[in-house]
Amino acid sequence: MQQFNYLIIGAGVAGTTAAETLRGLDAKASIAVVGDEPYDFYSRIALSKENYMLKKLPEEAIWLKKPSFYTEKNIAYFKGRVATSLDSKQKQVALDNGETLGYDKLLLAVGGRPRCWTLPGSDKKGIHYLRKLDDARAIMADFETIKAGLLVGGGFISFELADIMVKRNIKATVMLREPYYWANLLDEESGRLIEDVLKKSGVEILYEEEVVEVLGGEHAESVRTNKGRTIPASFIAVGIGIMDCLAPFKPSGVEVGRGVIADQYLATNIPDVWTAGDCAEYFDVIFGERVQLGNWANAMLQGRSAAQNMFGKKTEFKALSAYTTTGLGMTICFVGDIRVTPEKKVIERGSRASGKYTRIVTFEGRVVGAMQFNMTPELPWISKLITDRRDISSIAAKLADPKEDLRALATAVIPPK
Repeated sequence: MQQFNYLIIGAGVAGTTAAETLRGLDAKASIAVVGDEPYDFYSRIALSKENYMLKKLPEEAIWLKKPSFYTEKNIAYFKGRVATSLDSKQKQVALDNGETLGYDKLLLAVGGRPRCWTLPGSDKKGIHYLRKLDDARAIMADFETIKAGLLVGGGFISFELADIMVKRNIKATVMLREPYYWANLLDEESGRLIEDVLKKSGVEILYEEEVVEVLGGEHAESVRTNKGRTIPASFIAVGIGIMDCLAPFKPSGVEVGRGVIADQYLATNIPDVWTAGDCAEYFDVIFGERVQLGNWANAMLQGRSAAQNMFGKKTEFKALSAYTTTGLGMTICFVGDIRVTPEKKVIERGSRASGKYTRIVTFEGRVVGAMQFNMTPELPWISKLITDRRDISSIAAKLADPKEDLRALATAVIPPK
């Protein structure tokens, strides 16, 4: 059995950042990373973007570390291996090849996996999910031959793939379970704004409809829906959410909710075990509640913070969640807590008709989140209002006026004592 000072399960951005940070902090420690893909570190966020999907850049551009990275950093890399169990008492992790790795300190950074269909016919060829490099390659291969495709789900994946399909002159149809786009995040008017952009680009949208069966032989040919309709579909991309990859670790006693439960230091309930990235459900010191974030930037920051804490530098993880997507001439940003509940208020800055619009969510006189359409330059100042917990009651009217300088407003308000 090999023994390591630091063992990291997960070779994505959180795990790789943690390994690199630990090596910078401790030149002599033994460090190992276990990754379930047969590849070196690459940019997953590039996979759904036009530079990659439209081959504007060579595939080599997505690789973020040279093959020699692990050797040069003296980090053991178990490439293409999956952790199958954790013995937290013996401090051992078993791998799918029968090997066992011992550790002094452990980081769980296993990310997530696409929520997959289990309905009849869901094993047919032509059904795609987008999470890893092989997924993207398969989608791109189909794009070379198809003339139309069905996108299931109203989220980032469908929006970005619709953009790619439009640019490739492939007819895109988006099927929504909800009554409008991004209904779980946006008010109806904002959702309709996104739909207008999609429709003007030739994208068809089906509302309150779900696939109940995929029809065809070995390959998908059509789908049957809950409305009794049969819709031709030989290419189907499914984006209906993310599931955890935590089954191997639950018997160890590590506390799991939506993700691995952790405190503000990314430490779990098990001694010498930390977590980071998409799988981490940690205590957010900004909002005072447990959150789980599924984006690249936060995963990178969590990997760095977890490594610092594993090394002994007790550091709170404090970062504001932000998601950005671009497509069809529109840039959409979500920052902070954009859930609208009865006790929250909304300030509308700009107008939907102009195509430049921000929906600011407030709670007890303070900004807690925002959604922006084509207003990216103002994102840092919205973020500052959130993280500073500034009382904006006296300037609420000015926040609603796009002619007012948001930077000046964000820096002029006095923070609470």
